[in-house]
Amino acid sequence: MNQSSVPGVVVSRVAAGLLGSYVWTWGALALLIVVLSIAGMDFEDAESLGGMLAILMYLSAFLWAFSAASLPRVWGVLAGGGVLMAAAASLAQSALLRSLGG
Repeated sequence: MNQSSVPGVVVSRVAAGLLGSYVWTWGALALLIVVLSIAGMDFEDAESLGGMLAILMYLSAFLWAFSAASLPRVWGVLAGGGVLMAAAASLAQSALLRSLGG
């Protein structure tokens, strides 16, 4: 790696750590709340539990963003995975609302 690309890599790692971890945590939290609600937990309880777990999810994703060897994989997992989990949560929520008649 040449010296001119080092600042770009550092900025990309920091962005992945901050933004990518946020997207991943948001998608995971949305999916977790929907899955727990479908499983029978009250929405407020699922939301509270998810909020508490979100702190650990964000911290784990943030630390992984700096320890992983492949920067493209970090972006793919965090940003791509977050978007996929959010889409799955949206579909599951729509199905749940249809089944409840809402």
